[in-house]
Amino acid sequence: MFARLAAGDCTDAAFRERCVGNFKSGATTHRVTLDTQGRLVLKPDNQPAYRLAPQQGRRFRIVELEGFVVEFRREGSIVDEVIFHQPNGTFVATRVEE
Repeated sequence: MFARLAAGDCTDAAFRERCVGNFKSGATTHRVTLDTQGRLVLKPDNQPAYRLAPQQGRRFRIVELEGFVVEFRREGSIVDEVIFHQPNGTFVATRVEE
């Protein structure tokens, strides 16, 4: 039996640092931070914090929510969007200044 390992930008510490920031989708602000071990944490307004586990490319799965994946999109060196792949659809949040 083979287990797929994470690969791509999601495993790069420098890329994860560029993902840190605030992203807005509708009325909700999603705060992306790094924990003490360099792992990404997602904190939407009025929701608990969620741990992001590297998956593939620029995608991270939300550990606490099965079937939910977060993808970071960048133009050059700046991560400017977060794409939420959820069972009920795909949603985009755009980076906002803090």
